Amino acid sequence: MNMNNNEHQDRPNGNEEDNCFSEDNLRQLCKTLRTIIPRHEAGIEEHTLIHLQSLHQGLLRTANSTTLSFAHGAAALNALCGFIEQCNVSSVPELRDLSFSSAAWTKAFNIILERSERHKTKPLRRLLMTLTEILSKHEQDNVKLSLIGHVVTRATRAICGQPDTASIKPAIQALEHFIHAGLTTAQDVVKYAIEISGGSQAMSDAGMGSLVEGKTESTSIQRDKTVEEFAMSVLGWIQFPDCAPAAGRFLSIFFQSLNAESSNQAVSDETAPLWINPVKQTIKLHPELFEEFEHHVLPGLLILSPADTSAFLKTLPLRDITRGNVGPDAAAFIQLCLLIAKVAASLKIGSRSARENESTLADVVANSRGQNGTEEQESFSIDSEALACNHLEHSSPSVRLSALSFLISSSVMSKPFTQRVLEMLRICIPYFHVEVNPKARNEYIALMQKLCLRLRLAIMSFLRADKNPLKFGFEESSTSKAVSVTKNTAGWKTREQMLRAHLVFRKRYLLFLLHELRPTASYQRHITALRILHPLLAGEWASQVAGNYNYLNALDEALPWNLFYQPLYDLLLDPFDDVRQWAAMVVHLCIERDLAVHVPSPAGTIEEKTDEVDQNGKITADAPVIDTILHMAEKKAKQTGRADHADGVGRLYELLFSILDRLISEMEKDVKVANDDLLQAIGNASLHGHLIALRHIVSHPDYFATLDGSTKSALDWWRKFTKRIHLICRDVWEVVRRTLCFDAPEGHEIDEEVDDVDIGIKDVLSFCWRALKESSALLHAIIANKGYGPPPSDGHGLSYQDYRKVGALCFSQLAQLRHRGAFSTVSQTFSACCTACAGSSDLAVSDLVQSWYRDALACMELNASALTRRSAGIPAMITGVLAAYAGHAFFNDVVLDLQAIADGPILYVEPEDVRLPQVHALNCLKDIFTDARFGPRTEVHVANTIDIAASCLENPVWAIRNCGLMLFKALVRRLNGGTDTASTKVKSSYRHSSSLTYQRYPNVPSLLLKLLCNELPLTTRSINVTQHDGYSVMRAHKVFPAMELLETSGIPNECGEMILEAIWQYMESFDWAIREKAAKALSHLLDGKDLISDTRKLLSPDWPSQNALHGRILCLQHLLSRDDIPLISYEKLVPLIHDRCQSMVVQNPCPITVAAFLNVLADISIILAQKRSQVTQSIFNQMKLLIRPPNSRTKNSKGSSATALQSSALRRCLSLSMYLEGLDKPLRQLSTNDLDTMTTLDEAMKNMSDENFLAILRIVPPHRLQYQLNVTRAARIPLADVAYSVHETHFDLAVIGYDLGLSYRESQEERLRQRISTWVHMLFVSGSEESELLSRAATAYSLRGFFDGMRDSEKNPGPEPALLGPYMVLYDTLLDDDEEIRAQGSRIVSSLLSAHTDTGVSLSAAAAKSRLLDFLAHRYRGSKALFEEATRKLTGLSSMFSATSHIYAIDIDDEPQNIPLQLRPVADLSLEARTTQIAVFVEEKQNLYVDEVLEADGWANLLAHMDPEAWEPTVLSTFESWTAGGLLYLLDFCEDVYDLGALSPISIPQMYTLFMRVILSAKVLMNGAMQMGSKRNATRQEFRVLLEKLLELGTQKRLHGLLLDRIQYILDDGTHPTEQL
Repeated sequence: MNMNNNEHQDRPNGNEEDNCFSEDNLRQLCKTLRTIIPRHEAGIEEHTLIHLQSLHQGLLRTANSTTLSFAHGAAALNALCGFIEQCNVSSVPELRDLSFSSAAWTKAFNIILERSERHKTKPLRRLLMTLTEILSKHEQDNVKLSLIGHVVTRATRAICGQPDTASIKPAIQALEHFIHAGLTTAQDVVKYAIEISGGSQAMSDAGMGSLVEGKTESTSIQRDKTVEEFAMSVLGWIQFPDCAPAAGRFLSIFFQSLNAESSNQAVSDETAPLWINPVKQTIKLHPELFEEFEHHVLPGLLILSPADTSAFLKTLPLRDITRGNVGPDAAAFIQLCLLIAKVAASLKIGSRSARENESTLADVVANSRGQNGTEEQESFSIDSEALACNHLEHSSPSVRLSALSFLISSSVMSKPFTQRVLEMLRICIPYFHVEVNPKARNEYIALMQKLCLRLRLAIMSFLRADKNPLKFGFEESSTSKAVSVTKNTAGWKTREQMLRAHLVFRKRYLLFLLHELRPTASYQRHITALRILHPLLAGEWASQVAGNYNYLNALDEALPWNLFYQPLYDLLLDPFDDVRQWAAMVVHLCIERDLAVHVPSPAGTIEEKTDEVDQNGKITADAPVIDTILHMAEKKAKQTGRADHADGVGRLYELLFSILDRLISEMEKDVKVANDDLLQAIGNASLHGHLIALRHIVSHPDYFATLDGSTKSALDWWRKFTKRIHLICRDVWEVVRRTLCFDAPEGHEIDEEVDDVDIGIKDVLSFCWRALKESSALLHAIIANKGYGPPPSDGHGLSYQDYRKVGALCFSQLAQLRHRGAFSTVSQTFSACCTACAGSSDLAVSDLVQSWYRDALACMELNASALTRRSAGIPAMITGVLAAYAGHAFFNDVVLDLQAIADGPILYVEPEDVRLPQVHALNCLKDIFTDARFGPRTEVHVANTIDIAASCLENPVWAIRNCGLMLFKALVRRLNGGTDTASTKVKSSYRHSSSLTYQRYPNVPSLLLKLLCNELPLTTRSINVTQHDGYSVMRAHKVFPAMELLETSGIPNECGEMILEAIWQYMESFDWAIREKAAKALSHLLDGKDLISDTRKLLSPDWPSQNALHGRILCLQHLLSRDDIPLISYEKLVPLIHDRCQSMVVQNPCPITVAAFLNVLADISIILAQKRSQVTQSIFNQMKLLIRPPNSRTKNSKGSSATALQSSALRRCLSLSMYLEGLDKPLRQLSTNDLDTMTTLDEAMKNMSDENFLAILRIVPPHRLQYQLNVTRAARIPLADVAYSVHETHFDLAVIGYDLGLSYRESQEERLRQRISTWVHMLFVSGSEESELLSRAATAYSLRGFFDGMRDSEKNPGPEPALLGPYMVLYDTLLDDDEEIRAQGSRIVSSLLSAHTDTGVSLSAAAAKSRLLDFLAHRYRGSKALFEEATRKLTGLSSMFSATSHIYAIDIDDEPQNIPLQLRPVADLSLEARTTQIAVFVEEKQNLYVDEVLEADGWANLLAHMDPEAWEPTVLSTFESWTAGGLLYLLDFCEDVYDLGALSPISIPQMYTLFMRVILSAKVLMNGAMQMGSKRNATRQEFRVLLEKLLELGTQKRLHGLLLDRIQYILDDGTHPTEQL
């Protein structure tokens, strides 16, 4: 078989491609290898041997190519492996020698190390195993050892960060495989690592410094040090997801080999495993990698030896962890303990089985002691379950999730939970439902799905323990509504209790999820509950569908399934897309599980309607209730015109399959109205909802199957239906094209004048864009859904005319649209149409795609003069066509055509008419290379296209130059794996090897030279880019993309010196932007391992100009911001910076470079202070000298331009450094000797930026914040009255709290008491949700200072009346919309609670809020002030007036001097809440975090726990009157409204909140009356009667089921799941 004269693939010609075998020939070769390669011949002819040698080299060359697709590469590797394997098993010596050839073996292995990114995993794995097998059978030991040494050296160098072309992942895999195969050992790897580190100290310089303190010449210590450093190097690659599994497997086998080799050596029992320190250090540096450690690293290490696990535990502060006194690394230590416990349990490490792993950590330690035969001097016990339970409320989301994961995970999923676990889950699960981090929320949802499964299986296991489940008796408790399980056998008492506990928890959790769907809940609560409910309900019903005995339903038959529908219907109109989507999925689940269409009946219970099957055989929900809900949703959508309401209407229509004819008729009317009068259609916006509804319906996978397609009438109806949809979509386009096809549609004015309707251009654009979007999405659903029409094999599917009409309509829209947002949906529809046409067996249909391509080229030429909106929809036309032929030769033809157009000459038809089809071609190429669908296919075109883009950067026409720049940037992102060039965050380890880019694209280095230099070829002359006449805008367009490519890909070996010289010259440019870009690029190119040498070179006094100095300082600033520089390098840098201060600041006449140097000084001081370095003080001393250097300032220099330009940098230096260190002595010296300097300091700190302000508040202890006031007093500046300038004195507000805390006394003077009153008033104003972020942050930090001041004065906060105000402000911080402010409030609460217990706590914001309420209820249960505050909170009244007027009474029993409590009638509040919002763009609520109903529930519970003496008569009377009036109003409201079901006024969040406040108030008053005894029985009975009437009437009028559920629990005196899960 002649492989040299093969047919190549249809690719552009190139030298590398000409030498590669085609994919088809490679696949054919794999099938014929057995016949080509002789196995048993005694000899082989010379021409055959030469042919096979040539074939071998061709296979190596093809597999090593950088331009192959993944499929082509897989064929090349498989052919190469097959060839080597056949040669190896051949008895012909020449062929065996061919497989054992050192040069060939090395070339093949280099493919693994250097080309793994371009190949699939399986073929690479096969090649690795083949080469390893060949090497293990090698007969020449010296050659074998040489090859092994070559691989180990290269792999070790790559892992340790040495310059090498090997990729990291295959290097780790190769070492792992070699150790596993016995070709090398861990000791050999360590030897090579010692040689590498000894040569350049790379690992230490890269931040992997010695983990073993002290220096010694001992070989064993040096060896241990190298092992730890090498392990740190490996763990450093865990942060890249592609390397994590390989690194974990390698470390396990590496230390296993190391332990095996050291087994014969005497090792002390005190010697800790060498992997412990690297693991701890890596986790400390990268706490976000716990998941990778859990899955990939720790299992392999812990399984090595229980003694190693015990040694690991002994290095952790276990006693401090249990006491909560760990310090800043608490989260890491806690997670480590939980992680070890979880992994150890899954691996069954320890003496107990997996079923009894509650104390796994203790088992591991005990088992280790038993093996060693020794006892610890200080024993300790570790209860891992208790550890996890205690940290479910932790402030760190990762700790909370680790604890929850440990409690839920089990190797036996039917294992029951302990009582302690169920109790803690009951308390803490609600805290997880407010998680704002999407990643943490997704992890929690996955864990809860596991919990529901384990809970269900555990209950089933209880019941199946008895062969006759019906022996159990079931009875419903009327109070707690919990299911009790009884049995006469006394021996089953414990089992029955556990079963009951699990059943109660299950039911309460389901009710809790149900109430999380309330209208007032936040987005986080809604989406979390829905995503848990969907699999939960599916799992509950799965056994019933499968025909299994449903034990759970038998035991819990009273689960309120009827309550689900109304909240779900309400959520179908939720503002968030994913909430509407998941709500619809849950509703569909209820229907599709054949539970019948259960809707809330007029009786308030489940009404099991008889399922109606329409003429098409589809289950329908055409009940009157659904019709009512749909009518209300349509009315709401017409009033508002909002997209979420229209989508909700569509999803409701989807439930009613029997009204398709009515729906499409309504749509035709809507389109006709819009065509006649667009403004009338906008005012009566129902078109969008109808389009969405139709899209949801036709998207069903089995749509046509429901039409009974066997009948001719159904097929005729389907064809007419499809034709009507086409006509509607065409008419919609005719309506909107008049608005969306202007070059600037945003500026289009409305022609018609309408007086009665307030409609603007924004409303018109919104209506037209959404109409086009939904109509195009409808066509997309028809084209993409294979189940929409009859099967193509029947010949009755979508016809040629159908495809032609859809494609022509989309093509016309893409050609004419000018609205930015209108392209996306239309382009997706056109792409789907092209793909469907290309896959059709009808040649006429398949030819449509190429005809549209020809039309696109014609459109490109026709619009050569129209260059607006980035070529409009032309790129979408091209990518849509290519999507249909991604794997076809036509794809290459299209790219070549576009390249030819983009590189063509400019045609001037007339002086004013310049035709530039190049612009459209460049934009099309940009979209092609950024489309993920075409990634492998476009690889071969990257080199040529980047040349075209670079040439466009020199074009004199701005449009071509700009489009070329965008294409070049897209290609730069492509060269670096798709990441943004502006980001330094790398997600793949492959991109760390810059040589890969330059090897794959050899033309790139010369291209960089062309862009960076004035002319080609570049000579060795100095490049002059500092002259004005040598610079232009074109030069900037060339320089910037070249430097971005250098930033991400590094500097190429070829011409590297010349490129560096050019960048140094560009740092001297007169243009600031050029200088800064060059400085940033150079900072990435510098090694960073020798920071001192780099800094010395940058700050050398030989700068030719101030521009050059500025560029060098900017480069140094970027260099210091890198995260791979160790602390010791910064500390060594300080003396050098000190030496340069005189020349850079004092003697430097340029204010710009002085300011830049001061910024560098500030950066260094911040880094050193944050890392707690000992040399930070010297930095500030230098700053003090720079403020007013001796004998350097004259009287006239105070207002100089230099001082003005340096002020911002000087303020930054001083404001940050002043607070990062304690500076009492310098302040005293300055205040005595230099008042001018003190004034400068005061001005610097008072005018700092917002960023610096928040940074100081975040990291500085409260007592150091006093330096601001000290400076002000020392400068003899009057302190402003902060009470009258709140918004201008955020800093003073933050620091005054500490002073008040220090001076606080229980028996206060009137003056101090008034100061605290004024301070609390300021906090309420500045901490309100309407205030800006800085004010609210200052409030939180002022509270922190107050309580820290009390702690420093050794005063524990008690139940003093004066502290109630700060507590109420503290509670408000826990409800703030900003996560950082909530975190600060939770830290304060944690500190307060820790002061009253023996253990420290660190609470999340949600847990802190709950614990603070408990704290107030316990400490202030007799406080009349708190009673009024809680009453105000419960009724929705602001508490600021109360807090500032009367809560500072010294004695708890004193009569408060306050404004009488005045509550607005419920009728007025209801009228205000029911005000209809008809705006399309609604202003978002200020605080999306707070849930008013949940807050009212919390304050109601607090009031229920207060003593009767706290119920102040006047407040109680007002409260009772308001509640009684509210209940009467609710009764009247229910009487007047016909239907209170879904989407009724009760579903309005404000109305729902108001109703719930009244109901909870009645509950509080009933409980209070019961506590007060018989004298209040009449009041209690009055409220009970009103609630019973409301329950009866609400049941008849279908009042919101969640409200009725709460009323029922109140009447039953039960504890609701929202109060206590």
